[in-house]
Amino acid sequence: MQDYREIELIDCDGVIRDFVGKLNDVYNREYSDKKFYGKITSYDLSLFYPIGKEINNFYAEIHAKEIYTRAEVMPGAIEFLNELMKHKKVYIFTRQPSKQAEKYTEEWVDVNKIPHDSLLFTEDKRLIKAQYLLDDYTNNLKKVSDAKSSIPVCFNQDWNQDWNGPRISYYNKFLEIVKNDKITTQSELETFLSDNIL
Repeated sequence: MQDYREIELIDCDGVIRDFVGKLNDVYNREYSDKKFYGKITSYDLSLFYPIGKEINNFYAEIHAKEIYTRAEVMPGAIEFLNELMKHKKVYIFTRQPSKQAEKYTEEWVDVNKIPHDSLLFTEDKRLIKAQYLLDDYTNNLKKVSDAKSSIPVCFNQDWNQDWNGPRISYYNKFLEIVKNDKITTQSELETFLSDNIL
């Protein structure tokens, strides 16, 4: 059986795939009269785009293939995952809005040659015990923290500023955390991060 301390869970959208960047590109092309250039400061996209709740159908159905398969890889993500795989098992652990979006995500991972040991889709990120979960969604981080299934690490984005736990802005900081085998709890990680600010 795999030791959970040898597994790292890495979210996809907002961590290694620039979903929001591609969504903005496609949205602004399709709605040239209602363009959006602002910051997204909440996970609820309907609060920011002029079409409101229609944005959900826009990205999940109407333009899903283009957005999910053609989104850019976040700068430095491939190098980060290659380096991480030298030390741990890397599970891309993501929630997608539909089975079709899962297929598009598999295609994106293959086309972009995203380094990983496993690609897993789930509604609940507490289901797999691992050393760390690197995610951009506050709700996932809170649930994992409460369940103690992994130590949650927030990948800093404008939409997750309500998270008060461990947070990083750069992949190299996550690699530094992973290489430190003395960290075994969330509070130890918080202390480490406050003592080792980049």
